Amino acid sequence: MAEVFALIRRLAKEGMSFLLVEQSVRQALRIADRRLVLVQGEVRFAGSPSALSGEGRLMDLYFGRGA
Repeated sequence: MAEVFALIRRLAKEGMSFLLVEQSVRQALRIADRRLVLVQGEVRFAGSPSALSGEGRLMDLYFGRGA
């Protein structure tokens, strides 16, 4: 898995864009320039990595405790 994320990082630095749908949330969040949180097909958050700071905010969105 580490090799895949390393390849994504390298290709992104070369200017390639990706849509990453990943269960390894921590790793995915580390490499994302922009974040979207979908819950049952509905966008609950879209923005920069700093705007979704902290795992608590992510969990609140996922479990419906935030807008």
